[in-house]
Amino acid sequence: MTRRAIQDRLTASFTSETREKLRRFIHKEYFAVHKRLSLKQVKQRTEEWIGEGDKDRDPSISVIRVLLHGMEFSFVKLQSRTHVYMDPGLCKLQANFLRIMKELRTQGNLMIWSCDETWVHKGMRPRIGWQDMRAVKQPLTFLKNGLTAGNSAQWKKGERLVIVACLSHEGFRCPKVWRTGREFENYIETVFIALRDEAQKEKKTPVLQMDNAKYHSRVRDKMPCQNDRKEVMSKWLKDHNMPCPDSWKKKEMIEALKQLDRRDYNVYIVDEMAKKYGITLVRTPPYMAEYAPIEYGWSSIKKAMADVIDTTDDGASRIDEGGISFDPRQLTVEEVVEEADALIDDDDDDEVFDLEEMSEMSVEF
Repeated sequence: MTRRAIQDRLTASFTSETREKLRRFIHKEYFAVHKRLSLKQVKQRTEEWIGEGDKDRDPSISVIRVLLHGMEFSFVKLQSRTHVYMDPGLCKLQANFLRIMKELRTQGNLMIWSCDETWVHKGMRPRIGWQDMRAVKQPLTFLKNGLTAGNSAQWKKGERLVIVACLSHEGFRCPKVWRTGREFENYIETVFIALRDEAQKEKKTPVLQMDNAKYHSRVRDKMPCQNDRKEVMSKWLKDHNMPCPDSWKKKEMIEALKQLDRRDYNVYIVDEMAKKYGITLVRTPPYMAEYAPIEYGWSSIKKAMADVIDTTDDGASRIDEGGISFDPRQLTVEEVVEEADALIDDDDDDEVFDLEEMSEMSVEF
């Protein structure tokens, strides 16, 4: 007997009342209020969804899993894959970054740190979970019947906290938490000092990798662009002792600015600080996180902490108060395993499919 036949047979053994109550129970109690659904929870609350015709039954977790699949629920990824559009400009930035790193590594004796931020917010949730595939295909029908359009991947995020750190060959360094990126320049100065001092001790050349986030790239005395007002352009030209007659129109000012090389005038504040402390600063290309080692560090931490942060009382209270104390080195393997055992559906070992691919699959009724 095929897997599909087993699902159909088991699903048909439950009354239509039970199936409808179970579907409504999941939508109302979990999807609608953005709670994580697990088979253990469904099992523990069987009395709330079992129909009158099935009152004498006590379905196990394995039976519930097959029943949900038979009702077109699937355990799938709840977030879509990110698609990056690679245009020639991005390719040039990529090639430039690789060239710089190759030249640096050829010199040898480097101490490379990678700096980046990640975020934590009240609405953090697992990336995979139970989904009602029928609701995905017929969202309007389900909404009209008082249900939801499925288990949404877009929960309300709430207030966000920024977690910043550097990754070195010894692990995470200089961790810090704040509410906005306005504190970045003060933070990065402490990083430059720490990196310089450690590199001097080991007699190595300090190198810091960092992306081009907006608050990483604040410019001192920024050169105007075409979208700026005429008054801004006029003031900038005059402040730099460049010809700008009062009779000039905006078009003429734009032409004058086009004759200049922005790299000669737009000086990044962070770059100036790096030069001051003798740090070689390398900017990673946009949309290419694979070139930033710290991204792999954040990925590992998020996998370990995703459930811990938004399900434990301790994590919830720290987020509400806005004063998270975050140091990845405090995590132990035992703590991660203990939290995982308490939250993961051990009995559900079904393969995880991509949501978009599953949505396109034909369904037999």
